[in-house]
Amino acid sequence: MTERENVIEWLDFCIRNTDGSICECEMSGCPYLGGSDFGNCFVTLMNDALALLKAQEPVEPKKSAVELAGLRTWDWACPKCNCILAYRANYCSCCGRAVKWE
Repeated sequence: MTERENVIEWLDFCIRNTDGSICECEMSGCPYLGGSDFGNCFVTLMNDALALLKAQEPVEPKKSAVELAGLRTWDWACPKCNCILAYRANYCSCCGRAVKWE
């Protein structure tokens, strides 16, 4: 199961089981439940969800030098994977990250 699927599964579980009982979490095998600190597991789950949402934010392309047939020119690259971007492309063709041009 991917990290995204795992976070979705346990967010769904927490929403459905809002009675505040640690018993439900213990019986379900919640991977976020660590020791006796019941409230901390929810904070950890929310931090994982927030990290996944931030990872989907569009990135601004970076200008990079490219050498073609001995000539130096400029092109646009994805700041996450350094793949060359087609000008005004909505997404990086290598990593799939959304691109924000303006």
